[in-house]
Formats: sequence, structure tokens, C-alpha cells
Amino acid sequence: MGITEERITVPVGDGNVVGILTLPETVLTPQPGMRVVVICHGIGGHKDYCYQKLLAHELAKERSISTFRFDFRGCGDSSKVSNPALGRSIMDSDLADLDAVILDYLVKRRQFTLGGIVGHSRGSVAVFQWVFKRQDEVHVPCIVNCSGRYVSEGFVQRVEARHPNLRNDGGYTLKALRNGEYLDLWIPLKEAEECSRVDMSVIEKIRCPVLSIYGLDDKIVPLADADRFSQTLKGRHTLRLIANADHNFYQMGSDGRKIANHNVRVTEIVSDWFSAQSERERFLVDYGNVGVISRWKNVDGISNFRDFGGFATRDGDFVRPGLLYRSANTSKVSEQGKKDLQDLNVRVIFDLRSEQELKRVGSAKDIPGCEVRWIPIFKDQDLSPAKLAERNSHFFDPIEGFQNAYRELLDKAGHSYRNIMLHIRDRPNDGFVVHCTAGKDRTGMICALILLLMNVEPDTIAREYELTTYGLVEEIPKILRAVEKDMDMSENKAGMLNLLSSRYDSMITTISIIHNEYGGAENWFKTHCNLSDQDLRIIKKNLSAKGQKGWSWQV
Repeated sequence: MGITEERITVPVGDGNVVGILTLPETVLTPQPGMRVVVICHGIGGHKDYCYQKLLAHELAKERSISTFRFDFRGCGDSSKVSNPALGRSIMDSDLADLDAVILDYLVKRRQFTLGGIVGHSRGSVAVFQWVFKRQDEVHVPCIVNCSGRYVSEGFVQRVEARHPNLRNDGGYTLKALRNGEYLDLWIPLKEAEECSRVDMSVIEKIRCPVLSIYGLDDKIVPLADADRFSQTLKGRHTLRLIANADHNFYQMGSDGRKIANHNVRVTEIVSDWFSAQSERERFLVDYGNVGVISRWKNVDGISNFRDFGGFATRDGDFVRPGLLYRSANTSKVSEQGKKDLQDLNVRVIFDLRSEQELKRVGSAKDIPGCEVRWIPIFKDQDLSPAKLAERNSHFFDPIEGFQNAYRELLDKAGHSYRNIMLHIRDRPNDGFVVHCTAGKDRTGMICALILLLMNVEPDTIAREYELTTYGLVEEIPKILRAVEKDMDMSENKAGMLNLLSSRYDSMITTISIIHNEYGGAENWFKTHCNLSDQDLRIIKKNLSAKGQKGWSWQV
């Protein structure tokens, strides 16, 4: 897989920052909601040094993730800082540059979803300070900290040890790339003094997971700083150490020359951090349980059965757990499984499958205290995997194909989903499970819409959708074998696997479609399910953990 790159100039203050937007080869035009990872350099650095360019290309080629790497003002190809006497300021110009790049350009103008931020050395310090300041305005899924400094006190003294005339000269020079040439870059004393006053204790309040990478031969930032990050961030912190690597992840010989480049290893570590499996595992650590109870429920005979409540909302509430369940086909539920459903207080099973699917494998029945309601979205269409593959080859495209298929769902599912919403309105204490065949697309869409209505973070919703990857791990081989009986899989196996996938990117871009094309979940429920403002107020109250008398929720 190749890449495409575009040089971008982003205005900020009276100047600009210059960066490179790197896109996967499969992305001709970035779609709203697509992820982007921002890569930030350190002092004296630029957008292509150390691992930055390597990482941008790796994430695009191997992870299909776009990146934006840029030069802070006063560095690389970007403009000068506003006040050369003060130089770059972490708490002023660096944060303003990050605002311009992330908030103004990537999120607002290009409508990307922030996938994470990678910082090196001083760039890491700026990233931590920016996330602390902006995490309530834009969701930050994770931070990667490479060689970042925690203890800022004494920074001036360390610079002075290398530049004895620092105070007399009012600054020092640093060899750095500037507009294509390596020049002696002037660093004023005031810039160094500002670096020594940055309070890193605030990162205790940062909510996202952090990966830190340090070289064991770092002579610039002591390894004790890595330990300080671990102590402050506690369970949110993962530390990786690279033997024989210095501050910029090179191995130096006794003569001071580079003898090995460990930036390739840094790139591998960061790429693995952004792999789908690693991201799912981090999500399960945080959200695999609802309180202390597993989100996954063992209902004998039913796959992919889980509680999709219990998530925090962006306004400080929680979605009630123990009420909203989703699963794959329920027709093979055993007698023990029927008892399991009773124990979970499941009073209604909403079956979204078509008539053909129902005839082929049947439906759940004879469950004491539980009714099965058939509410097909596509009543007369066979949506078995084989027929779906024939009908919707656009599903084979990992992003755009799902967008087209999910638009069709959004256009046609209102009459079916209305039944589910009325149940929540009228029977708020009766649990239910919604399912289709795999419990992925038709089921996943109503779950996403409900969580959006409750103001759950879109990143969380897309990760919840992705959990079906685990829920169907035993079922997908069976489905593939069944499909092979009905169609030639020799050329379409990769596409079929994509059809059966539950990728974060498929849902996060669909959420942007719901927002941009349908006016958001609340408006969709009004226009497609014929629900009133009063209906939705009652539904939200019934789904709110805070809205329940005698019921409390604690994390």
C-alpha cells in the first residue's frame, strides 16, 4: 500500500505553520470523521527528523491512518515566532500552533477525528499541556510521549553547562534545519527560562492512555522522568525502553558518530500502539466491565451478547446498565440460555432480520416472561452474508462501502427502530435485546443512535461497535464456510472478511454522516421514527442513570 502527501500551510497569529498531511493510498479524498494522528517535534527539530517521517508513512501504509506532521513556528519551514526576543514559548506559541493545527484546521475545517498525538522531547511537553487544556473541547484518544521531560526545574542550568556564556550572551545557538538549510538557530535565554517553569504535575488530570518511549542512553532527559510519568499517570501509562538509544533514538559510537538508528524500532512500537488489536485491548481495559460486572454476558446459544449501557456521557451522566443488550441471532438459544435471559431481566427480543433469514434459521421462542418481536428493516430482502455480498459489493470497501450501506440503513430503518424507542419510553424497567444475524450492522446502527442520543463520546461509540470483532470470533469461520457453499470465494475472501468486520473507522465516519447529513441522532429520531421532543425527553430520562430514583452509579 502506498501513500499520498500534501504540503499544508496553516495560518496562526501573524504567521503560519507548515506541515505534511499524509494519507493512505486508498483515500483519494478524506471523508468527514476519518482519523488523523498529529506528530510534533522537539527543540531544534522539524517535521521530518528522527522517526517523524518514518512514522507518518508507516501509519498510512500499515494502519490506514492519516497523519499530520508539522513545524512549530520558529522551526523548519514555518514562519518566525511573533516575538524573537522571547523565542518559542511552550505555554504561548506552541499551544497556539497546536490550536491552529488541530482545532482550526484538522477538526473544524477538514472534519477529521483526532486519533491521537505523538510528541518528542519538548514537543511532548507541549502536547501534554495542550491536552490538559483542551481535552474537554476535543476528544483525545491517546498520547505518545517520546523522550519527554517531566521535571522542568534546572533546565536553564543544564543548558548553561553546555553553553557557559548563556547569561552573558542572552541566549545560545543550536544547529537546526530552517527553510531547507542547517543554520545556527538563536535560542534566547527567556525561552530557556520559560521551559524551566512548566508545571507538569497537571498531567495527573489527563484522562487518556499514554505510551512513553525512552532510550536507555538518553543524556538529555534522565530516566527518572519516565518514572515520574508512570507514577503520575498510574494505570493509564505504558512505558517502553530501547537499549543503546539516546534522546533522539540513535546509538552513538565512542567517536561520537551514529552507528545505529533505533527510530525504526520507535516506529514499530508506535505503529503497534495504533493497531486495531491494541486499541481494542485498551478499550476493553477501560470499558470491558460495567462497574465491576463484565459487559459480556454468557447466554448459552447466543453469540456476541453484551450490555451496551453503562457508558459515561459528555455531560457527566451515565447510560443505565442492565437494560440495553445486543447480540447475534437468538434462534439457537438453549434452555439454559433462556434461564440466562430471565436472570438478565430481558423481557423483549427485537429481531431485525428479514423474512428469508427468519425462514432459514427460525426464531427464538418459548422463553418464559419474554416476547419476541419481529421488526424487520428489509422485510423481503435476503440479508444472509452470501446474499448480502452479492447485493452490496460496496461493503467490500473498508470505509466508503460501509458509508453507503449505512446510509441505506439510516434511510430505511426508522419504522423498525421506532418500536425499540417506544419500548424504552413506555417500559423503562424491562430489559431488551436487539439483534440481527451477526449483531453487527442493523443492530450496531440502533445501538450507536441510542448512545449518540445520550451524548456518549463518538470515540466510545465506535469502540463499542468494534467489540463485535471479539463477539464474532468463533462465528466468522462458520459464516465463511456457509458462504463458500453459495458463492465463489476465490477472489472475494478479503472483501467478505471486510463485510464481516466491525472497524472503528467504519463507525466513526458513519457518526459524522449522522451529524452532517441527518442533523444528529436526535433529529434523525424525530424525522425517521416520528418521535416528538416529549418522547425523546422521556426516553433520555429513562436511560439516564442519574434520572432513576433509588438508583446510583459509581465508577
